[in-house]
Amino acid sequence: MKAYIIQSDKKIEPFLESVNKILIKNKELGILQKEAFDYANLTPVFVKNYSEINDEDEHIIIGDDLFFEPEILNNFIEESRKLKNKNINFSILTDKIK
Repeated sequence: MKAYIIQSDKKIEPFLESVNKILIKNKELGILQKEAFDYANLTPVFVKNYSEINDEDEHIIIGDDLFFEPEILNNFIEESRKLKNKNINFSILTDKIK
């Protein structure tokens, strides 16, 4: 299954670091996300916006600024499968979808 990661150009003040470079638990967010994708057997695909996603197969959509534990990601996918929803959007939206 693919994990589409919506890339933002957000920078974290005051260091102007990209969101995937911020440290959580002494690891960069991007590394933590990759570890979670590996744990869930997901193939990450980086896109700039939703319009680039044209996938009829089961997939998940995640913002590059979202932290999650691998177990939470797996639980989310399992519960979504019970709903038979192929477009799994695992995100907290704070911006308008463009």
